[in-house]
Amino acid sequence: MAISTASAPAACSSGKPSETWRSCGSPASWPLTSLAYPARTGKTIANFRRNNRSAIQQVCRTFTTFCRDLDLFRRDLVAIDGSKFKAVNTIPARGSRQRNFTDRKLQQAIKDIDKKIEAYLDELDANDAEEPEEPTLSAEQLKEKIQKLRERMKKAKGLQRHMEEAGESQISLTDPDSRSMPIGGGRVTDVGYNVQVAVDPKHKLIVAHEVTNQVTERGLLSQMARRAKEALGVDRLEVLTDMGYYDGLQVKTCLEAGITPYIPKANTSANTRLGLFGKEDFRYDPQDDCYVCP
Repeated sequence: MAISTASAPAACSSGKPSETWRSCGSPASWPLTSLAYPARTGKTIANFRRNNRSAIQQVCRTFTTFCRDLDLFRRDLVAIDGSKFKAVNTIPARGSRQRNFTDRKLQQAIKDIDKKIEAYLDELDANDAEEPEEPTLSAEQLKEKIQKLRERMKKAKGLQRHMEEAGESQISLTDPDSRSMPIGGGRVTDVGYNVQVAVDPKHKLIVAHEVTNQVTERGLLSQMARRAKEALGVDRLEVLTDMGYYDGLQVKTCLEAGITPYIPKANTSANTRLGLFGKEDFRYDPQDDCYVCP
């Protein structure tokens, strides 16, 4: 793909990018024509990825096979890790207005709208009772604001209903597949994707990748390890990753598939934080089937 897009313009004379690729009949035309003039919706990349999912996967699969045929992979070991990529979460014309909602956010929004409606209704009652010479807002203006708030309430409750029916814990309106997830070591959250990659150590080439909306890496180990094993075309594979992937069931699934994972086990013992001996301090003796105290 990179060679085609770099070399094709030199052989073509047409001025506009979309016309250039159509006149040349380049195999790269499907991505370039759709991205040459981005739509003003904030969804260009998201829609491109969604509409061309199988084509993108096929390109990556073909490239991996090409590298394997050139013996560019070591093929016995991969390292798996993830990166968080920010998604579009605003209405472009309105700047920073957030478009991701959790059930808690929606409940709070509904409460806030209720309070505002009550405040406007109280103001209407006060205007009717006292008939001030110059009210802050006329009755018509107050009724208009109340109507708009009720419409917002209806939308919020509709989103809640949609989340319940879909069995989701959150919803994103601009980029529907994205999710709010922790970034920067969990200090803050942002709306995006969790992109997983498996890398071969020989030339640091990516063997397999997957764009997910999983908030954490937990539960992704066996999926990525098996994908890498299939891409490399091997019977057995060793996998290195960090403790965020540690999960007993995932490890078991890997071992059953001929994959040996090496993961630092997270220290989840409450005793360690209390200054006491934790589980990791006890040594298991398989011969006597017992633990030896430290």
